[in-house]
Amino acid sequence: MKHRLKQLGKDSLIYGIGGVLAKGIGFFLLPVYTRIFTPADYGTIEMLTVLNSFLGSILVMGMDSAQSFYFFEQKHLL
Repeated sequence: MKHRLKQLGKDSLIYGIGGVLAKGIGFFLLPVYTRIFTPADYGTIEMLTVLNSFLGSILVMGMDSAQSFYFFEQKHLL
């Protein structure tokens, strides 16, 4: 049990650091973006980002759960 909690902590830290770095890079590049792009260009980029996130959510829609379900179903057949 202790080993599993330790592994969970390590995995959470790894994924957490990746998420924080991704958000941090965007935060620190914001002044660069606002200097390079006009407000109209920046608005277009943001709209494309939102559209990409929305479409990505719709396209993924439960595929991770379905993959896990069929993985464990296949495991029982072996």
